[in-house]
Amino acid sequence: MRQASKNARGFSGIEITVVVAIALVLMAVAVPTANTIMTAFRLQSAVNTVTGAIQMTRMQAISTTTPYKLTFTAATNTYQVSYCQVAGGQPCSIVAPTGTYGNTIMLSSVATTYTATAVSFAGVNSGVILSADTTFYFRPGGAVQSTEGTTTCPTLTPFTLTYNNVTKTITVGCYGQITVTP
Repeated sequence: MRQASKNARGFSGIEITVVVAIALVLMAVAVPTANTIMTAFRLQSAVNTVTGAIQMTRMQAISTTTPYKLTFTAATNTYQVSYCQVAGGQPCSIVAPTGTYGNTIMLSSVATTYTATAVSFAGVNSGVILSADTTFYFRPGGAVQSTEGTTTCPTLTPFTLTYNNVTKTITVGCYGQITVTP
């Protein structure tokens, strides 16, 4: 029988237990930190998508001199952009996502409402919660209203996005100024 060399050593059970214990402590510290970072990332990503959609829709209304509507739907975490194309200089009013018009002289051959497919702003099953369905109307001059057909610049109702009990409030000014508060 051959004897082991005096210089050859393995790890003892105590040494392995200490290393595993240290690794577990480090993981216990790292996991909550990773969750906090993921919460901030998911929420900020949804906020960036929502504010980007608002800015993009306003710019489209200004650049095309066409009224636009942006609708955020809380149940599906999606947004939809609609616009009205007018022929012959007729007035155009977008009052509902179904494409109905507030002005009775409008005929379908004169004006057509186009609605884009709903786009997710928070990802499927992301856990981000929109406080309420929210709609903005963008006039070609740059004004933003929460009620179609108004000519004044009222204070628009803020709405919130929440993820893991962290909330960001988004407020849109009447000429597109966007404020996000924690």
